Amino acid sequence: MKVKTVYIIWAVYFGLALVCQLAMPDGFKSGFFAFPVNAALLLSGGVILWILYREKSQSAVSRLLAAPATTFLLLTVSAVTFLILGLTTWLKPDSRWFFFVFLALLAHLFFVIFRGLRKGRPYRLRFLLNHVGLTLALIGGFVGAPDTIQWRLPVYRDEPTQTAFSREHGFTRLRQTFQLEDFSVTYYPNGQPEAYEARLKVDGRPVVLRVNEPYGLSPTSDLYLVDYEKVPVGQTIGYCVVEIVRQPWKYLMWIGVCMMLAGCVLLFVQGVAGKAAYATDTQDATGAQPQAAANEQKGGAL
Repeated sequence: MKVKTVYIIWAVYFGLALVCQLAMPDGFKSGFFAFPVNAALLLSGGVILWILYREKSQSAVSRLLAAPATTFLLLTVSAVTFLILGLTTWLKPDSRWFFFVFLALLAHLFFVIFRGLRKGRPYRLRFLLNHVGLTLALIGGFVGAPDTIQWRLPVYRDEPTQTAFSREHGFTRLRQTFQLEDFSVTYYPNGQPEAYEARLKVDGRPVVLRVNEPYGLSPTSDLYLVDYEKVPVGQTIGYCVVEIVRQPWKYLMWIGVCMMLAGCVLLFVQGVAGKAAYATDTQDATGAQPQAAANEQKGGAL
């Protein structure tokens, strides 16, 4: 597929994404895509892409997803999108624009991985660590996002509490009980708070919380200290506010990040594969002839 044709098709695709974003800026209701819907969509999408790759490798969609120009375009669009997500409030992870970008990037990654599994590829382990790791990190971070729940609750000195609140689920009664034992604050010379620490009892167990130092309630849930009662210096603080963040997919994301780190180490140790390393790759998984396979190696890999 010609490079110009690739760019035209993606221009239409992202033009549609921009129209959807401007027409419906509120984003998706992420709760709809919570487990098992997200897992089912991910599995069915992977199977469809595999069938498309194996049975329709010469179709327009396959050639578009496998095109080297697609790699560079999606990397550029993704980088700009992530910058906008981090630096502005115009886009959010549940926005329609981000959905279109993530869908295209994930589909392309699947195609790159399928093609890279063919025999004779140099540095195959490095390739798998980097590409599968990136895919797992994206899946864990964004496909698993609808399953992330944030509960907030005030914790008092006087009595234990179990009632928490979240925007998506309203009020709920937690299994654990929380009670504040002590709270200490250190101040700068100008009187502004420098650091604060809460000592809690969670189901009778002592727990110390500090800012940006969460406590693991379970393998999928972490407890954070987010606020406290503002009183004059010297007076007793009667309550603090904690947040429970439940992330069932976080370990998948961590595994992906660790795989990419290992792949980067191998890239540093092994160096970049030269053209001669591909000489044994006489025929790829799609049945391409040696020259076509060699040309294909020039791009199409993230």
